Amino acid sequence: MSLNLSVDCIYTYILIFETMNCRHCTSPCYKCGKQKNGRQRYRCKKCLKYQQANYKYKVYHPGINGQIVSMLKEGVGIRGIGRLLSISKNTVLARIRSIASTVKKPAIASTGSIYEVDEMWTFNKSKENVLWITYIYDRTSKGVVDFVVGKRSRDFLKPMITRVLKHCPKFIATDGLIVYRSLIPVSLHVRDAYQTLRIERNNLNLRTHLKRLSRKTINYSKSISMLRSVLTLYFWS
Repeated sequence: MSLNLSVDCIYTYILIFETMNCRHCTSPCYKCGKQKNGRQRYRCKKCLKYQQANYKYKVYHPGINGQIVSMLKEGVGIRGIGRLLSISKNTVLARIRSIASTVKKPAIASTGSIYEVDEMWTFNKSKENVLWITYIYDRTSKGVVDFVVGKRSRDFLKPMITRVLKHCPKFIATDGLIVYRSLIPVSLHVRDAYQTLRIERNNLNLRTHLKRLSRKTINYSKSISMLRSVLTLYFWS
């Protein structure tokens, strides 16, 4: 069979089957209609995701998620992030929730480690709606292994404490909150202010780095789910 194609035919063939590399899996993408704004739309045949070759809105630029997380962890508020990146504050909120949903709670790999538990006061919408951020600090990994946002009741804290007890800790240091006496065995429970110095210092980091937790400011959390998302990114991203 002869393949005598004219230059015009070859040019038309290239235009019809013009491709680009997928932003998600680097596989070839093919033309698939157009966006509402008239821009060419592509679809990846491997991951089946739609995308554009060039985005006008900055939130779709590569690396924007990393910039949002970095600014969030350095004390920049939601509106501040939106101003610096020239994107909507609602888009910033949606992107934070989206990124946090992909972050998984770290596994507790070590056994015989020392853990510190402490609570931090905050509120939701109004100071009348008191919330407590209770989290566990691992001295071995020097990181947070779990946290909860809500009350300081026994039923609320039990799943978190139970998860740590399964890994045979050397001991667990807490403050004088009475509820810990019913959750932690006496042989593993240490109530000593000197043993919780590291987590107390980490509390100061939280107050300094997260705008919504800073004292005597106009910044606060309007949503408990957003507070959880921000803490997830700060602890584990």
